[in-house]
Amino acid sequence: MNGKEKRRYPRVAPNLPGVVQIGKGPHVNTRVTEISEGGLKCVFPESVSLGVAAELRFTLPVAIGKECLVVGRVQHYHQDNESYQLGIEFTRVSADVVEAIREFVRQTL
Repeated sequence: MNGKEKRRYPRVAPNLPGVVQIGKGPHVNTRVTEISEGGLKCVFPESVSLGVAAELRFTLPVAIGKECLVVGRVQHYHQDNESYQLGIEFTRVSADVVEAIREFVRQTL
């Protein structure tokens, strides 16, 4: 193995503001730090259980201008200073949101 990551979809690091709800917990302001059409990484103030459901709302920048609602599950997390980076795989996302994310990634690469 050459050490390169093998990913299904290209991803970018946009640092977008958003709101996340983990399980039935409160809605918490977050930053989307990576995104692809298959999932995203966001900041959360505490550790969570793997596999727990997550719902996120965020708006892609002006060039796309699409408000997005995605549902997924936490696949991994790691502590980053005082917060956690959550890796969330999408489990429910509309076709128009997938297309908007795909176009955003394409424009950003």
